[in-house]
Amino acid sequence: MCSDMELFINLIYMTKTMKNLQDTNFDKYLECIKQTQDWEKFKDVSDIIKLNNNYINKAIKEVINNKEYTKIIKDTTKMDWKKIEKTLENCKIL
Repeated sequence: MCSDMELFINLIYMTKTMKNLQDTNFDKYLECIKQTQDWEKFKDVSDIIKLNNNYINKAIKEVINNKEYTKIIKDTTKMDWKKIEKTLENCKIL
């Protein structure tokens, strides 16, 4: 069973943003993976945003705007959805 943050990070890597990055610039894709591979160090989404990685932040925005992904998050995690939205608004990710 995975943690809430592990699931969120996995959803990031299922986005079109990350799939395109994997195809066009594999080194940058690997850099993103390296930044997020220790998912236990992230307490919430704001910790991921603090990495200040444009590709990751664009993928987070894509996750949040994907109804299927948001349903997964809401149904299978204990993540506070309102807090996530507020964090993204404050960081100008949305």
